[in-house]
Amino acid sequence: MSQILLLFTLLAIAFGQAAAQTGLNIDSAFDGRFRSSPDAVETEISGKTLKNSALDTYRSITLTEPALTSEIEALVLKDGAAAETRQVRYIEGRLYYAYYIFKPVDNYRRYLFFINGFLKGGKKMTLIYMAGEATPEQINKLISGRK
Repeated sequence: MSQILLLFTLLAIAFGQAAAQTGLNIDSAFDGRFRSSPDAVETEISGKTLKNSALDTYRSITLTEPALTSEIEALVLKDGAAAETRQVRYIEGRLYYAYYIFKPVDNYRRYLFFINGFLKGGKKMTLIYMAGEATPEQINKLISGRK
C-alpha cells in the first residue's frame, strides 16, 4: 500500500511540474514549425543536461527572418500580462526586450526572455523559456555568466 501511495505522490509531482510548463501562449511557437525553417534555430534541453542549473526545461527559438517575428512578439505580449515580474522595453511601439518571471508553483518557476534585435539593426530575434527550481538570482547569474 505504501508503494502505491509513493507512486501516486510521484505522479502528482510530475504532473504538477508538467502542467506548470503549459498554459503560456508561447507554447504554440514551440510546436515544431520552425525546426525545418532555414531562418530559424529551435533548441530544447531537459533532464540530465540541465542538472547543475536547477532547471528542468530550456527552450529557445532564434529567427533570422524579420517577417517571422510579429507572431512571436504577440504571443510574448499576451504572456507578459500574466507575469508576476516584468522588465520590458519598446522601440517605436514594438516590443524590443522582455524578461518575465511568472508566479512560482511549489518552488517551480518559469522565466521568459525575448529580444528582437531587428529593431536595432541586428540580424536575429531570440525567445527563451526556462523552467525549474532556479531562483531569479540563479537565472541572472546564468545569463550573465557569473559564478
